[in-house]
Amino acid sequence: MTPTNGRLKHSIAKIMNPLLLMRMIIISIGLFNVYAHQTTGSFQGNNMASEYHVQVLKTQSMTPHMRRLALYGEALQSFPPNEQSGYVKMLFTPTDHPKVVLRSFTIRAFDEQQSQLTLDIVDHGDKGVAAKWLSQCQPGDDVIVRGPGEKKLANPDADWFFLAGDMTALPAIAVNLEALPDDARGHAIIQIRAEEDKQLIGAPK
Repeated sequence: MTPTNGRLKHSIAKIMNPLLLMRMIIISIGLFNVYAHQTTGSFQGNNMASEYHVQVLKTQSMTPHMRRLALYGEALQSFPPNEQSGYVKMLFTPTDHPKVVLRSFTIRAFDEQQSQLTLDIVDHGDKGVAAKWLSQCQPGDDVIVRGPGEKKLANPDADWFFLAGDMTALPAIAVNLEALPDDARGHAIIQIRAEEDKQLIGAPK
């Protein structure tokens, strides 16, 4: 249920009040932004220096424009838990490029027991270094990831929530929605490329 104007103004004022000592994250994604009024990640400046040599477990087409990539390996035994909505940087070494190319992907899930890292990635076909690799990778292929980078989580105690973004933001938005309490209120707006790109997300009723 959408709150009354008075309650909405109160919610926005509470989010913006600097006396609460909370940071607002503004993640620019195309024409959209994802807003969260508190960062709960434990990001440190040198975290991205942590490097993990892993292998492709499987890839799965979630929708016409979203692919799920599962990575595994002993190196992930030291990967920190509870980093969903954060990101890792994947290293690519294309033959036609003189330098290593890095691309960032959102952490959708991490199974600490199975040492399995799941990334949801927008499928661009074979356009670009990462897209071409994703379209051709096979189980057992080696890959290097760095991270994790900062999580993007909203404060679950907020009065009201507004999450918006395009498909590149969908994995982080999904993590946030699934983490909210059942009585949470607000709106999530996600721009998708086609009707078939809709996903079932465990959002509050």
